[in-house]
Amino acid sequence: MGNIFRREEYARGDFVLALVEGDLEKVQELIQYATQEETKYGLHVAARRGHLELVRFYSELCDAGVTVIGTWQDSALSEAATSGQVAVVQYLAERCQANLNVSKALVEAASRGHVDVVQYLAERCGADVNAKDDFERTALVWAAHRGDMRLARYLVEQCAVNVSANALIEGASSSNLNVVQYFVKQCGVDVNMEDEHGQTAVMVAITNREIDVVRYLVEECSADVNSTAVRFAANRGYIDIQRILTPFLLPEAGDTTTDGGDVVLSPDISSRSSIPPSEMELTLFHENGSIGGDFLAKWLDADVAVKLFIPDASSTSFEDEVRLWQQLRHPNVLKMYGACDAGPRLKFFVCEYASNGSLLEHVNSSSVKKRTMWKYLYEAALGLEFLHERGIVHAELRCSNILIGSDGKAKLTNFQESTIT
Repeated sequence: MGNIFRREEYARGDFVLALVEGDLEKVQELIQYATQEETKYGLHVAARRGHLELVRFYSELCDAGVTVIGTWQDSALSEAATSGQVAVVQYLAERCQANLNVSKALVEAASRGHVDVVQYLAERCGADVNAKDDFERTALVWAAHRGDMRLARYLVEQCAVNVSANALIEGASSSNLNVVQYFVKQCGVDVNMEDEHGQTAVMVAITNREIDVVRYLVEECSADVNSTAVRFAANRGYIDIQRILTPFLLPEAGDTTTDGGDVVLSPDISSRSSIPPSEMELTLFHENGSIGGDFLAKWLDADVAVKLFIPDASSTSFEDEVRLWQQLRHPNVLKMYGACDAGPRLKFFVCEYASNGSLLEHVNSSSVKKRTMWKYLYEAALGLEFLHERGIVHAELRCSNILIGSDGKAKLTNFQESTIT
């Protein structure tokens, strides 16, 4: 009895080997020893490896009821399409097209870059070229992901597939600049269109640090650059991307709103606090904000610091922060000269330039005398007393938020998390 079991076990091993090698005669001889799972596996192997005669053999067995492998046609088609076995795909399509999910197979073929299979299924089987797989990806999205220009061109030019935001974003996130350029130049897509999550191609390219894609979208395609994008790059230490974005953060000189004037703040905020974008020039991004803001800038001819307003990082509105800062006039509180609303995606504060850095830098410097350090701490306490007298609690008090101005005085800054009692 043991010898019989061993013989059957060896036979099953030979059966699997025959499947891999495409040996039809051997498979026919040994299939009687195969389990149901091994038989099903055999169909998958035959389709995946392009063993057309074996696929024919299996289909005849299924038709005759000798063996039953569920929805064998779809599983075989899926294996063949994923592996680019166009002859097997053609056989299955011609023999059992009515029972096949050809659209699913098309997306699977696209995911592996098998253009000939995609073409056959689209043109001969009527597969839906806009179908999605379980990951909500279409054939064009897969082409963008792979950087497959041949497939992308076929789908767009021969199948009239529209370039979606998802396809553009996939190309941008996958470092496939050639696909992005094709979508923009040849297909005329809007580089600022958003996907269902509100993401744009430039934001995704920044996230993935795709420098060449960011440069192309911003410098050649005029993709929108906003304060969130700059801050996002800054938080991740992407200095190279910050340098690309900075010159495009402000509107071009002469840009206006729809009513012909500069964007201004809400009517309930003093007009003296409103600074037109045309008067500002951002010159240098400052990574740690120790100058009083995110950028060293020029306001007309004066050196100033520009602090970006990031809605997602603030618990109050832009107008509320302007109103709060307007009240604070004290030699030990960083002065806000005004605020600039350059559109829905860019708002910032124009502040005093603290040319001597933050207290944190001085604490770590051996050249600063103890007497000077006590002076700075005393001045910071005076600024804090001033805030408390007005019912304002500074919720982010630390050395990096105490700056040293050009007048040599310590000044409190960063009131985003402050509360009024």
